Amino acid sequence: MGRGVALLGGVGRGKRLIAAWAARDYRVQSLFRDGIAWLTLSTPPPLPLSHSSSPASPSRRGAVAQLMTWLSAPELPPTHTSLKSAHTNDRRSEAVGLLRAALGRRRCLIVLDGVESLDGDAGLILDACAPEQVVLITTRSTAVASAIGSTGSSASTVSVPPLDEGKSLDLLGSLLRPPRSRDELKRGDDLKALLAVCSGEPLLIRMASALASAPASTDASVVGAAAAAAAITGGIGG
Repeated sequence: MGRGVALLGGVGRGKRLIAAWAARDYRVQSLFRDGIAWLTLSTPPPLPLSHSSSPASPSRRGAVAQLMTWLSAPELPPTHTSLKSAHTNDRRSEAVGLLRAALGRRRCLIVLDGVESLDGDAGLILDACAPEQVVLITTRSTAVASAIGSTGSSASTVSVPPLDEGKSLDLLGSLLRPPRSRDELKRGDDLKALLAVCSGEPLLIRMASALASAPASTDASVVGAAAAAAAITGGIGG
């Protein structure tokens, strides 16, 4: 099994951007001379990675299928990766073996973006990787991060925290129209209440700034809408 690293954080905290910046770091790129594979079920990385990287195109294809394409290897039959197929354990073991053979001893970084569970493709890829390979996972699931951390001493979890007060003020001030300085924001009780509701979550601050900049908005409506947004996103956050 290769080394697993989990980037853990709530929705909107910038996990994908952090993963992309890490993949662009010259030390990372020099270590993984065989390239960087960005596997996702949603959108490609927010930044170009390198000439040796090959982000998968946005599609409904699973991460295993995307990886096999990146490796220029034949795709696995659906019966090998579907958890609903008969003889799941035997098929899964065979799938891990085929993946392992395709990966070989390549020294590569595999980024799995937006992992919600290790029961499917993500788990297969982790099990198939050799020690020369590292799997970087972005997730908002503490269960996934805990599972990564329990795979061995070489595994690790990096938490992406919410913004502190100063950075929250700076973000909100830059987004408001007209922009406001940190000192101006500190003097406004309504905006203090707004930031308290947002709890340092960048996504909520962006949503709240749009509401606060609307011509017909009131202090109560902005704070109330931010509280509603916090309740909604709290159910899908890390």
